Amino acid sequence: MSQATVSLPQPCSSIEALFTNHQAALAEKRRVYALAEQADDADAEAAEAACDAACDAEESVADMILARHARSQIEFAIQARVLLARGADPADLFYYRPEDLTRFIQEVAARF
Repeated sequence: MSQATVSLPQPCSSIEALFTNHQAALAEKRRVYALAEQADDADAEAAEAACDAACDAEESVADMILARHARSQIEFAIQARVLLARGADPADLFYYRPEDLTRFIQEVAARF
């Protein structure tokens, strides 16, 4: 009698799970910013507060992703995407987030 083998999906890493949350937070941030652009002067203050909250939510998830130690190429790739999304200009990374960039480079160098 042959036995059936059950193949269970591997649980995704915490970085991968957080990246899913990050993508959702980015989508929400874009949605809120689009709505804020349509707001009239009476709603400008509320729109600005909503934009700040959406930005803070996205930044919080990004911070959690970058705080974790990557253990696979996928996790390093996710961290690189999140890190690069923090600034269109690489100089922004050195100004606003030098510790994230430095730690990421050190982890990649230690791993490979």
